[in-house]
Amino acid sequence: MTWLEFFSRLLSVVSRTPRWKTFAAGGALVLAAATPLFTPYLLKLFVDIAIPRRDLNLLWSLGVAAVVVYAVASLTRHYGRMEVARLAEDFRRRLTCQAFSHLQGLSLSYHRSRGIGDLSARILYDTYSLKSFIASTLPAAVELAVTIGGTAIILVILAPSLTLLAFAALPAALIIAYLFRDKIRPLSRELSEHHGKVYATVHEALTSIEESKVYGGAAEFDQRLAEQSRRLADTEVEIARHRNKLLPLLNFGISLVLVGVLVGGGYMIIAGTVSVGTVVAYYFYISKSLGPIRSASTLMLSWHRAVTAMERLQELFDSEERLEQTGNPRELSEIQWDIAFENVSFRYSDSQTNRSFVALENLTFNISHGQRIALLGPSGAGKSTTGKMVPRLFDPDHGQITVGGVSLKDLALDEWRQRVGYVGQNVFLFSGSIEQNIRFGLKTTSAEDAFKLAIRAARVDEVIAQKPDGLATQVGERGTCLSGGQKKRIALARALLRSPAVLVIDQLAADLQEDLCREIFEMIRREYHVSILYLGHRVPAGFNPDAVYWMEEGRIKRQLQSHEGSSARCEVDSSIGETGS
Repeated sequence: MTWLEFFSRLLSVVSRTPRWKTFAAGGALVLAAATPLFTPYLLKLFVDIAIPRRDLNLLWSLGVAAVVVYAVASLTRHYGRMEVARLAEDFRRRLTCQAFSHLQGLSLSYHRSRGIGDLSARILYDTYSLKSFIASTLPAAVELAVTIGGTAIILVILAPSLTLLAFAALPAALIIAYLFRDKIRPLSRELSEHHGKVYATVHEALTSIEESKVYGGAAEFDQRLAEQSRRLADTEVEIARHRNKLLPLLNFGISLVLVGVLVGGGYMIIAGTVSVGTVVAYYFYISKSLGPIRSASTLMLSWHRAVTAMERLQELFDSEERLEQTGNPRELSEIQWDIAFENVSFRYSDSQTNRSFVALENLTFNISHGQRIALLGPSGAGKSTTGKMVPRLFDPDHGQITVGGVSLKDLALDEWRQRVGYVGQNVFLFSGSIEQNIRFGLKTTSAEDAFKLAIRAARVDEVIAQKPDGLATQVGERGTCLSGGQKKRIALARALLRSPAVLVIDQLAADLQEDLCREIFEMIRREYHVSILYLGHRVPAGFNPDAVYWMEEGRIKRQLQSHEGSSARCEVDSSIGETGS
């Protein structure tokens, strides 16, 4: 990424801040760096004019002028730094939200093929690196540019011959900086990747804390985190090593320049070509430039980290693995609700290992509107993948899924998903109350009657009756305060509250008692006119399917149909045996 591309991307986010604030902050920083350039010249006037002439009025005037210069520099520096800090925080907030929103819009296949740690590092660590660049590096770069540029102009005016001597080391400094860049750029990217691995390990350890405690996995996670932290630390040390190579070279070069100024200036004073005040001012100008010049190595390090962070975020923004959508989607009111899987095939891919495996192969079956279909089979048969196809969490690699003869790709995605209720195999509840979880994702406020009906149908009324806070009960992070069956019922109520035309339920019977399953499905039959696709190992009590399919290795092996729910259940159980959950 070139510096032009970097700043173009940076400005595309910063430009949303009022321009006057940006210009005011920049102007304040320039003024804060420029005003101290007057002080060495005031010192020249002290030495060359005020003291030799014993002019007390001039002496006091120069003293007052110096105080004014320092006051202006301090006030403008404070204002500029504060405004830049606000600008940087606003930038980080906007960029984080923009990157997160884009990430959520990418397909589920993209998320499955990337590590959660790497994605977290891009959203959190890389945006923070860019914020630090704006808050710290840019002000320091402005100070460096104004100080060096202003000093160069003043030095040329004061003593051109000494200026050639002062800038003799500049070409060597540029060569050193160029070599430093080639070392730091790859290390900066490696550093971000190590941060992603650390994030992933911490996330995995905390989300699997129960299994870790039961099986004694804490030591394994400790060892993994220690190894990744060591690699992270090694990279940081390697960066510091290169930086510390550069800093002594810069200091040595600056020392040579100072010695040259003293010797050359002394020679010119003896020769009578310059005044003592000129050499003193010249020395102070060079000395004042030392701080910004010494910070050059830190600025370059921060610059390369920021460029790496921008490149990684740009890779995220350039990713367009989104579900295919036609330009003019059909209205749902125009279609019938019969769903058909037509020779659907799908493979899971892993970008990290470059491997893939078949999940579905030539899958064909129909769900007429209002029908109840049970899709049974052993673990790994492709049932859950089939269920995820209905709300278009995945699209088929081959074949198509149609609704009333219209491909799902020809329907507005958000509108279609609002008509699909989905209860996944692994229910995820968000931090908040039971009511907030049930209402999660609704585009409009539902009627109170519909809300109460969804609670009764999913038998969540029994759950809240046992809780002192009722619907306001906090479920904890990921629903840790509830049992598996309670979480499943809340997820079912969330799906029913949408008044779906299609309901996908994955493994409800595994978490609920038989009598409770029967009550739930019987009430859904009475109160909702909805097509249901049930996925599991056996037909649950009360479901009474219109058709039952047995699935293995991504294909339907056989079909058993019955209009008598209880007899169909017995028939299926006898044919497939006890498969467990």
